[in-house]
Amino acid sequence: TYGDLAFRGGQSLLRAALGLSDKDKEKKKTLMQDARVALEDSRPKYAKAVELYAASVTELVKQRKADQAVAAEKKQKVKKARTRAQRLADEALELAMEDWYDARFKLASVDYNVARTFADPKDPARVKALLAAAKAYDDIWQANRAFRIGLYAHMMNGRVVDEQGNLDLALELYEEVLANAPSDKNDDRPTPVFESLFAEVEYYKLLI
Repeated sequence: TYGDLAFRGGQSLLRAALGLSDKDKEKKKTLMQDARVALEDSRPKYAKAVELYAASVTELVKQRKADQAVAAEKKQKVKKARTRAQRLADEALELAMEDWYDARFKLASVDYNVARTFADPKDPARVKALLAAAKAYDDIWQANRAFRIGLYAHMMNGRVVDEQGNLDLALELYEEVLANAPSDKNDDRPTPVFESLFAEVEYYKLLI
């Protein structure tokens, strides 16, 4: 989507800027500004996606409650009353929820990355963006503690407080994410998706 293209472009410009030394101060400043513009271009698309998915989730939840009420009136157990149509409705709700949280995560990441385009740690715009990102990431984490999107949001909240200069809290958040990794005594292995997450968290820990 255009939102993803703009966001990735902003990230690329931001990485280029952060890779420059103080000798290239003016070039760095220009890249930071360009990155901010690209990132902000992605915001309306993600915000619209959040709005649309939220409406879809609301409607699907409403429909499911109505279906359950009908089953109850017929004195049938919901478990036995589940038809193919109801199963498909549940699957649709699950997918809509995933898309909703994903869009919210992307919107939070816009704030996080926009904050990093300001050189002055005390810049009001930077402070505001970090606070917005922290709240959004935490909201996702609180609702999805057992799922990858929640753990990833918690890791990113660690990145936010790291940017705020609170290294102790950042380390605490990273440890909370890693607490979900299998112990050495556990024969279970995380899926590749979780393995990459835990490896990324370990990397950020090393940077502190």
